Amino acid sequence: AIKELPDDIPAGSILAERLRMGGLIRCDSPTASSRNIFNPAPEPVQVPVKEEALSPVAQKADELAEITINAADTVKAFEIEPKIAMLSFSNFGSAKYPQSVKVAEAVKLIHKKRPDLMVDGEMQADTAVVTEILENEFPFSYLKGGANVLIFPDLNAGNIAYKLFERLTDATVIGPVLMGMNKPIHVLQRGATVSDIVNMSAIAAVEAAHAK
Repeated sequence: AIKELPDDIPAGSILAERLRMGGLIRCDSPTASSRNIFNPAPEPVQVPVKEEALSPVAQKADELAEITINAADTVKAFEIEPKIAMLSFSNFGSAKYPQSVKVAEAVKLIHKKRPDLMVDGEMQADTAVVTEILENEFPFSYLKGGANVLIFPDLNAGNIAYKLFERLTDATVIGPVLMGMNKPIHVLQRGATVSDIVNMSAIAAVEAAHAK
């Protein structure tokens, strides 16, 4: 069933839980900020939101690791086996700066927490997507055959790449996709088209089915 809800909902995740909804699609507007989805409710309740969902700007290696694991599980819900590249300006320690070391540390954490995942880095973007570079120059890498999931080191890099891809290619861009919650909850950007709404609703439906 599809429900149209008012703008002034205090917390989307709580609402989805209370109304026993499979998921929620929320449109950002001048009168309703997407931040309301995560705002605490006015009274004490059990919030069905995992902590990492509230920290989209990964400042630490463990946060980046959790984001990556959530991304892998989301991809698996669509019956795609994730091959994950953790991106940086460095290739496997070629430029050791705090920004690149954070990514390398996140990879180690993921290998420890989820040894079932094919993930490696830190690596540059062309290394991740050009199989010949990865296989010829870094044959020791856990990643084989090129990546189909790219994890950017921070929100700046991810948003820039997302916007450039949307404007400079003919690909259909769907997102952003929120992850790390007990239920699929997504925010449509201002100016979303009918296609945007249909695509995000389809993603939410798949996630809801996978969560059962």
